[in-house]
Amino acid sequence: MKLHHTKYKANYKKYILDSIYIDSNELATDEEKVSYLFNRFYSEYDWAIERYGKYKAMSEWLSGLALDLPYIYNDIIEMSIELGSIDDILVMNCSQGLLITIGNLWLISF
Repeated sequence: MKLHHTKYKANYKKYILDSIYIDSNELATDEEKVSYLFNRFYSEYDWAIERYGKYKAMSEWLSGLALDLPYIYNDIIEMSIELGSIDDILVMNCSQGLLITIGNLWLISF
């Protein structure tokens, strides 16, 4: 069942934060995870921010599998249904544009 955007954005944020970890040291709080995420992004993609702007640079960074998030089409759709951003009915009518939308949902969750 599709949820209101305020609810599924919170689901995406939790999903993303739950995927952030460091092999040698578990990050304990959401604030530590967000700080780690942005520090890593800036250290790896600072050059792209100047070229594309922060939003597009982060979209590019995430599309390069920077985090352990679904990247196969069917996995993205299943995750989207699970987190409430699309209905099963929409899946039958969706196109490649859904992949772009999902990437952007990750970005606006923060």
